[in-house]
Amino acid sequence: MDKKKDKRSTYLGLIEGFFGRSWSFAARYDYAEFLQNNGYHFYIYAPKDDPYLRKVWQEDWPPEIFAQLQALINRYKSLDLDFGLGLSPFEIYKNYDSSTRKSLETKITRLNQLGIDILCVLFDDMCGDVPDLAQTQIQIIRDILCLTTAKKVIICPTYYSFDPVLEKVFSAMPKGYFQDLAEGLPPHVDIFWTGPKVCSQEYPESHLKEVTQLLGRKPFLWDNYPVNDGVKICKFLHLKAFENRPASLAKVTAGHAVNPMNQAWLSRIPLYSLPRSYAQGLAIIHKRHYKRL
Repeated sequence: MDKKKDKRSTYLGLIEGFFGRSWSFAARYDYAEFLQNNGYHFYIYAPKDDPYLRKVWQEDWPPEIFAQLQALINRYKSLDLDFGLGLSPFEIYKNYDSSTRKSLETKITRLNQLGIDILCVLFDDMCGDVPDLAQTQIQIIRDILCLTTAKKVIICPTYYSFDPVLEKVFSAMPKGYFQDLAEGLPPHVDIFWTGPKVCSQEYPESHLKEVTQLLGRKPFLWDNYPVNDGVKICKFLHLKAFENRPASLAKVTAGHAVNPMNQAWLSRIPLYSLPRSYAQGLAIIHKRHYKRL
């Protein structure tokens, strides 16, 4: 499938951004060919169980893991796929002082050495009841923009949906949070959004246009299907084709990142369908297409 051929296509890719057991490096390496053959444009390495991206982000990877990451990046670039990395500096905004800035500079310099194309700064799944939350996050992003060599930067806000569950878990959203981000973030910085819910069944065009007005830019979809890392869904395998993701989404979004299951190989079954939904203008892919998988 030619990923550049169809004008209806969007910037489509995969973000390994789930909790629990992450994929092996062997699985990630093999996924490059699958993504390239099926119309995807990028892969983002952001597993929640990599401590060097989250809880101990100030520390460097052991040499063997850094070497595996470099080999992985080289593989994706050899197939003309963009490679991204999701840095999730855990609650960095609670004490963003000169020492923390220095640690951040060191980390971004290390990421630059890898030669990543996309840098995601992920503030999700962290406490949001913090004074000046948006302003501090904006300053962090602006500092990163002065350092990174990545060609694209995407932020995941602490609140990334209208779903009330986020405030139940991570405390009340500060007043004017979205408006402050819209005004303070440079326009070329994309913002992840999961839709009406954390795990959205569909993305109504009216909803996406409302979010565009709110964020001051088209949202970059973080699609939590077929991911199955949540308490209520971890016992299930999501193998059905993508539904309610029509080609028209390309007009109202900045891109589309899919969060897969912990099971790498089984994730290929639903992932096979999404690029065809965009290319063929269909909301549902006929079962006969799966004979090719």
